[in-house]
Order: sequence, then structure tokens, then C-alpha cells
Amino acid sequence: MELTGYQEITQAVPLIAGWNLFSTNTLPNPADLMELLEPLILSGQLVKVQDEQGRSIEDLGTLGGWTNMIGDLSAGEGYKIKVTGNCNPTFTGRPVPLPFEIPLTAGWNIIGFPGVSAVDGLKVVQQLIDRKTLVKVQDEQGRSIEDLSPFGSWVNNIGTFGPGEGFKVKVNADEVLTIQEAYTKGGPVVPAPLPTVHFTTKVRGNGTDHMNIHLVALPEGMLAPGDEVGVFDGGQCVGAVHIPNGFLAGIAEGVEGTGGGSPESPGHAWQVQPGGLQTLSMAISANDGVPGEGFTEGHPFTLRLWKAHENREFLLEPEILRGSATFVKHESTFASMAKYGVTGSGRIEKEGAEKFTLYPNPTTGKFYLTTTGATLQGVTLQVLNGAGQLLREELMEERTVEVDLTGCSRGVYYLKIKGEVETQVKKIVLQ
Repeated sequence: MELTGYQEITQAVPLIAGWNLFSTNTLPNPADLMELLEPLILSGQLVKVQDEQGRSIEDLGTLGGWTNMIGDLSAGEGYKIKVTGNCNPTFTGRPVPLPFEIPLTAGWNIIGFPGVSAVDGLKVVQQLIDRKTLVKVQDEQGRSIEDLSPFGSWVNNIGTFGPGEGFKVKVNADEVLTIQEAYTKGGPVVPAPLPTVHFTTKVRGNGTDHMNIHLVALPEGMLAPGDEVGVFDGGQCVGAVHIPNGFLAGIAEGVEGTGGGSPESPGHAWQVQPGGLQTLSMAISANDGVPGEGFTEGHPFTLRLWKAHENREFLLEPEILRGSATFVKHESTFASMAKYGVTGSGRIEKEGAEKFTLYPNPTTGKFYLTTTGATLQGVTLQVLNGAGQLLREELMEERTVEVDLTGCSRGVYYLKIKGEVETQVKKIVLQ
């Protein structure tokens, strides 16, 4: 009998506070996942583990204490894990033999990458693209590999797949993903995001259960370096990106890179399309049971633009071309900004725009909106609640108008002022 020898390896998997996706390229023995994570339990760092079927390892308290409903760690599987602080669990065992086949079922899966070094993620899943079964890939930060057509091609906003990482993969049919022993080229490097300075979120770490919003057909010159785009769930900013200096530059490999978001929120990637139109891709995190710390599925989203050079906010009203106008976990929405180029308002801040102020703010009920602009012709005033629902609408016929919110619930409201040159949005707080 021929004996095949192997040398055990130890792999450390870096995790940050909050949710992560992880896997391992080792085959530990014993393979009981809760036993392997026992050091995190004893140190009080482990909160919960979930597999793709929703089974968990968690503390059931008086109902049973720490309980393992997942079982053994499986090669090629990825897992969601939530920890209280940065840590590096280790796994010791024989290496996963390559090539290695990972079965996928139609719909969403969580996979691991059992390779020995980082490789181009697009090359790993190209076999699924060739068979026309891949729908989308997301990493733990919500960055994606997906087909942007007709606004682009397959784009890799993730970069590399590395040992110890996990990925969410959606396919339209049962499949088998084969992890090869070697790949011809490493993947693109995705630069770290720049911090936002105007829009801030409460999302911590990687976030969880992301949605991708692709702003397509951005007219040239609409966004400038330093500007920021924020995504709102009602009055709460749940995602934001900062436009970096490279945004207006050309692209060599299809993905310019990442820029935007804060250390607490995902970044974004951008492309330049033929004719100078650009695409901005954003990853937005769902809340983890705490409203405000990420979006609530089913709520409508709104987009806001902050123009850095004049320190002003504008409400963006894109045309939804594909996907939902509400937050949906894991899915993608394509929103066109083409109208800002067609109407000549791509710069947003056109000459002659009306200037509006409101006072007092905060208010206990009544407040006043005033303008020093040259004309009131065609100026419409809308009052919206924090969820973006229209409460009232009227023409602004005087340079100062009284708005009465007496009897309304306390909270954040918005005044949407639509003029011939631009649309402005002002926030008012009702105490």
C-alpha cells in the first residue's frame, strides 16, 4: 500500500469587531466548529456563527448555553461570524487538496477559498460566467463581482480571493465551482477607502447583508473630487462615499479602484464608460437589529449629494432602471443619472439658483422659509416626513412663507424646494 504523507499547517484568520465572512484552507481533526472556536468563547469574543442555511453556533443562555447547530467545519464552506473585537482564531490541520470542488445550489451560497495564496477573484468565478450561471458575488464588505451590462461588463470590485476569506455567491442553477491549484495572475489591488467628512453613518466594521447601488450614466463633471454621495433610510445616513481625485481619470483594467465611505462603511468603485459617462458603485449595509445602524429591508432609499466646494446638499432623483427603489439585502439596483446631463443640470449648482433659508430650526411647530433669489416663478415647496413621504405641496408665492407642522410627530422633516434651475432640500427638526 502506498502511503501519502502530508505536513500539518496552521492558518490564522484575522477578524475585526462585528460581522465577518471566514473560511479555512486546512482540514482540522477533530473538525467540530464550536470546539475550534472555543478560545473565542472563553475570552468572551464570540457572539455568533452562522452558515449559509442559517444554522448557528451561539449562547442560548438558560435554554442550553453555547450550542452548535452547524456541526463540523467543512472545506470550501464559508461562515458568517460576529465577534466583539479584533482577533485571530487559528486552525491547524492538513491542507485542503487542490483542485477542490465546491457544490453550489441555485440561489445564494456562502463559500470559502481553500487556496494557498491570493488570486484574482474574477478568474476564480470565470468558469461560472462562461456557463452563464453566475449572478453575483459579494465579499464581507459588500463589494461585488457582477455584470453591469448594458452599462458596462463583468466588473471585479472585490479584487482578490484570499485564504481565510468567505464570499457570498449567487447562481441561477445548481453548480460546481472548482478551485484550481494555481492561477496565472494575481488580482487587482483595491485601495483603501477615503473617510467621509460630511455624511456619517453608525455602521461599524464590515457591516452585514449588504445591498449594491450602482449609479450609472453619471454625466461628466457632475461629481468632483471631494464631493460625497450619501444613502439615506428616512433621516438616517446608512452609507456614504467620498469622491477621490482619481474619479475623473481614465481606466486601465476596468476598475479604477475604491474611494469613499468611512472606516465604518463600505467603499465604492467607479468606471468611465464610452462618451465620458461614469458609473459609481456603492455597498450599503443592513442593520443588525438596531435601527439607524444600517438600512431596514423594505424601506425606500434616498440619495443626497454634498458639493464640497460650496458646502451644500442636494437631493438626487435618479431613474431606477433595474432593481428596487427600496432596500433589499444582497441585491443590486441600477439608478440612472442621465437626466442631469440631458437637462443641462449635470453641474447641479447652476448660476441663478435660488438661495433659501429657514428659521427657527429646530422648531416646536411653526417656522419660516425665505429666499433672496431673483424670481419665484415656478418654485414649488414640498414637505416630506423622515421616510420621504409627501405631506403637502404648494407654490411659493411670497419671498417668506410660514410652514406649520403643529400636531406632527417629533423628528426630522424635509423641505423640497423645486425651482426652474435646481431642486434643493432643507432639513428641519421638529421638537
